[in-house]
Amino acid sequence: MKPKQMKRLNFIVASLLLLLIWQNSSAQEPSKWAAGGYLKYMQTISIQDWDNITADNLFHHRLNVQYFPSDKITIKAGWRNRLIYGDTPRQYSSLGSSYAQIIDAAANDVVDLSAIVVEKDPFFIHTIVDRLYIDYAKDKWQISLGRQRINWGINLAWNPNDLFNAYSFFDFDYEERPGSDALRIQYFPSYTSSVEFAVKTASKKEEIVAAALWKTNKWTYDFQFLAGLYQEDLVFGGGWAGNLKNAGFKGEWSLFTPLEKDSLNKTSFTGAVSIDYVFSNNTFATASYLYNSGAGQESIFSLIATDINAKNIFPFKHSLLVLATYPVSDRTNASLSSIFSPGDLDLLFVNPSLSYSVKDNWDLDFIGQLAFARIVNYEDLIKSFYLRLKCSY
Repeated sequence: MKPKQMKRLNFIVASLLLLLIWQNSSAQEPSKWAAGGYLKYMQTISIQDWDNITADNLFHHRLNVQYFPSDKITIKAGWRNRLIYGDTPRQYSSLGSSYAQIIDAAANDVVDLSAIVVEKDPFFIHTIVDRLYIDYAKDKWQISLGRQRINWGINLAWNPNDLFNAYSFFDFDYEERPGSDALRIQYFPSYTSSVEFAVKTASKKEEIVAAALWKTNKWTYDFQFLAGLYQEDLVFGGGWAGNLKNAGFKGEWSLFTPLEKDSLNKTSFTGAVSIDYVFSNNTFATASYLYNSGAGQESIFSLIATDINAKNIFPFKHSLLVLATYPVSDRTNASLSSIFSPGDLDLLFVNPSLSYSVKDNWDLDFIGQLAFARIVNYEDLIKSFYLRLKCSY
């Protein structure tokens, strides 16, 4: 079967499964089903200079469905649909490329469960099943098989222990984060400890990820240790979460050692540590430092072009994040985060946001992403602003 035919078949099968689950939910016992999701509209304005301003629009629908055939088995599925139109698809089309194809190529893990439903300049509709797995839990065991999120990270922003589902700090509009086509086995010997093994499928043996994780609690701290195979590297890592008096104190690290060392494949280390504190006025503040020994040559384009993975979760060697959120009122929350990466560019990233709860299940957000760097003079490079309305159901 040709790749395109296989892709269509995979997508049709997954779509029919989701539709069947959704259609039958009303005919089954209500206690065996749960469904929810959201619908979002987001307007994006990006300013390179005052003569080069782009505008894009996004309609984003999500459906999450859970089915409980027994008290031990849960089937979970998640479907993401996006209609994107505006200047960005138009610009790619004018260059003979396809923005929709780029989005689709990055959407899946191994099994192809996505499709470009419609593509007509300057808009397209893209859909993907990013969760589809069965979960079995009995006594101290839990086993999950299928497309799922395996989150081993501890820190808020940077997670060197997140071997399976690394994500970009800048991708704020994807709350669920990507999933992996994987098998996960967990064992809980006690309330404060667990042992698990996970393996992520791959089309090539050089892309396989398989690792074990042990969690325990000691001295009022949660500790974790991991070891395994990360593509073409052996990986060893660990992390902790606890308190320094009234402040939260977290950290995690991973060491990657190539199976075959040469001038291009070298041992690399990624580590992040953070401190967070909640003030009396309910302001939450956190500071985090990231060290990434495997960072390549600094480039302003690496912010958006870097392939985010556990070995390279941020494309600079040293980075410092400071973030604060403040509840202005019962309905309004303000936050400001900034990242500084010293080096040849002296990158500074600023991310202000304001969130307003219009009413129950309705939220309005204003978000800014601004990047500055020292090239000739210290100048702004990226100015993007987002206005988002979200309805949850």
